Amino acid sequence: MLSLNERTLATIKGGITILLWSFSALFISFTPEIPPFLLACLTSAAGFLLFSFRWLGDYKRLINTLLQPARIWLLFAVAVIAYRGFYISGLKTTSTLEANLINYLWPVFIVLFAALIDKRRISVSLVLASLISFVGVFCIGISQSGGVFDWQLSNGHLLALLAAICWSGYSVATKRITATPNDMIGVMHLMAAVIFYLFHHFFEVPVIWQNVDLLHWLAVFQLGVAISLGYSWWDIAMTKGNQQQIAIGANFIPLLSTFWLILLGRQNLTYLVLIAAVLILSGSYLAKRSQT
Repeated sequence: MLSLNERTLATIKGGITILLWSFSALFISFTPEIPPFLLACLTSAAGFLLFSFRWLGDYKRLINTLLQPARIWLLFAVAVIAYRGFYISGLKTTSTLEANLINYLWPVFIVLFAALIDKRRISVSLVLASLISFVGVFCIGISQSGGVFDWQLSNGHLLALLAAICWSGYSVATKRITATPNDMIGVMHLMAAVIFYLFHHFFEVPVIWQNVDLLHWLAVFQLGVAISLGYSWWDIAMTKGNQQQIAIGANFIPLLSTFWLILLGRQNLTYLVLIAAVLILSGSYLAKRSQT
């Protein structure tokens, strides 16, 4: 049985992860010269370096990780490679604020997917929560058309939606697979770095490194730490910490990330995007409530 100190520490790590993730969209907004695949490559490399320190004195952990079955490799590939690619590409190719809000449909998807997989009856409150959230996405589509009733979403919005589906699918699956090693996240970061570098090499215009501002390099490093360390600590928090407290705190991630973007002048807040934010956050809250 876990001691109180272990449980408290795991819960604190969950809280720190929530704070780190709330800055991710802001850090992405500070990397205008760096294309999506290269940014995904660099942040993945930073994540791999963080994990590699674990293996220096305990190589058996790495060997045990490499011997995991195919379903574990596939699960973490969805979480680390697919999610990161869709998330960063979505926020880099359209309004960071709008794509970030769409990405935070994942709490609604988690509840929906869990109900479908477990063959539970989908409650009226869950249907209502889903409708409210998707009306929020509809408002973002109207915002893209200049406020007229001509709904459209850009490719960046659709990529953010795929990111939400990937993360929710991973979250639902990981609760149903026992003994998934935390070190698998580090291995996947290495694979992600290689894959995204190849994508950058073949599909993106090379970056002139001297033209990248020092502040923007700092944002790349901070994004790598925020996402990669967050993966590890989130896993610890969800398995050893107070899940209820962490789930409540997670509701504030989209609110905080939106606040940072507006506070530092990285995005303008229109009335339609404000309505969308309220609807998506409300839908996420109701979806979580429907589980109780």
